[in-house]
Amino acid sequence: LVMDWEQLYFNVSESRAILFNKAFLSSVFISIALFVYYRLLYKEADSYYLKGISNQFIRNTFLSTGILILFLCGQFEMNYQFKTNNFPAAIFVPYSFLYTAAFSLLVSIVLKAMGRVNTMLLNLVTGFVFIFYCSGISDTNAFFINEVILMDKSILPVVAHMTGVCLLFWLMYRSVQSFRISYSGRTLTTLTYMITGAYLLVISFSLRYLWLLLTNTTESNLIYYTNLYEKAVLTISWGLSSFGMMWLGLKNSFKPLRWCAIILFGITLIKLFLYDIKNIPAGGKIAAFILLGVLLLIISFMYQRLKKLIIDDEKEKT
Repeated sequence: LVMDWEQLYFNVSESRAILFNKAFLSSVFISIALFVYYRLLYKEADSYYLKGISNQFIRNTFLSTGILILFLCGQFEMNYQFKTNNFPAAIFVPYSFLYTAAFSLLVSIVLKAMGRVNTMLLNLVTGFVFIFYCSGISDTNAFFINEVILMDKSILPVVAHMTGVCLLFWLMYRSVQSFRISYSGRTLTTLTYMITGAYLLVISFSLRYLWLLLTNTTESNLIYYTNLYEKAVLTISWGLSSFGMMWLGLKNSFKPLRWCAIILFGITLIKLFLYDIKNIPAGGKIAAFILLGVLLLIISFMYQRLKKLIIDDEKEKT
């Protein structure tokens, strides 16, 4: 199969039907065969083939290999179709990320229904999608802004990117739910901080593309809208994220997430008053301090109100 991939996907550039071609269909057939073999092995006793190699190990190997082949053949097929249709190489990245996030989420859902998902596997899948996102952003950030947004004004790559981001956030949420059950103490706190940091990194980069596209940014006003994003949109998104984290932390009695919300809100305030208000008139500074007071009052009210509701609900349950 690897030799066929090399020959059909990398050594030729002929035009082929999308999906319905020998390279893709043969890969799908092999994956299906491995999945069938995986199911058939359930009928055998969980004995050892060799020392240290059990039926369960062989079964899981077939399942993992089938999933990997199915994922890779989808990536290779997309890459081949983009390349043979003369699309720029970098335009493939947002669609590849969307495919990776969707495939990973679907696999996690199916495996959970089969009872084959544990916390470690779910975290590994989420981490893989996040690393895939970071590698794509680092390689194509300049192209994405200059070609996709400034020149082509193309909405489809941005929609694909944002859809993939939403699926990644869903995976992150499922991971948090999973390790809340499996871990506690410092380990749980550390993992929560890591997921929160990954979330902030993703949302900070991704919203910029959507913002520049929606504001119809051109090369002449790119600096202005980028500065506006960094000093307004980013701060607002962080503030709203801290509210959301606080609400979820209170609603689910999840202390590490509440601490993440407090820390993020503190960072947002520091950014607001040390960076965002630079080069603005005195009236803007006064408005910023009024906004600070309003935000603090809202957080205080929200915390006390939701805390009271949660305590009342717990008393009713008991």
